[in-house]
Amino acid sequence: MPDINEVSVDKLKLDILRFCWAHGCVISPEKNLDKYVNRIKSTGHCACHNERLSCPCPQAPDELEKFGYCTCRLFINVDELKKVLERIQKKVRANPEFRPDK
Repeated sequence: MPDINEVSVDKLKLDILRFCWAHGCVISPEKNLDKYVNRIKSTGHCACHNERLSCPCPQAPDELEKFGYCTCRLFINVDELKKVLERIQKKVRANPEFRPDK
């Protein structure tokens, strides 16, 4: 995997979306992909773990299989997506102005 600092924002987004396609997962609706990618670019490593120098990191597939999400909770499987959507729905009912990416 190339150094994050050497990869464009668009290439990083494409790599993340290809990872989702290949592993049957989605980007959590609670995450803002643009903000997340910009944070990765500004730090030069995974937004959640300084020691993980790529995104998606090598641990993500195993974490998805074991937990239903990666440690950063950027990538989630369908079962976890259902839980996230239920949480968002409850927040929207309680506060119609709620936005999950804020």
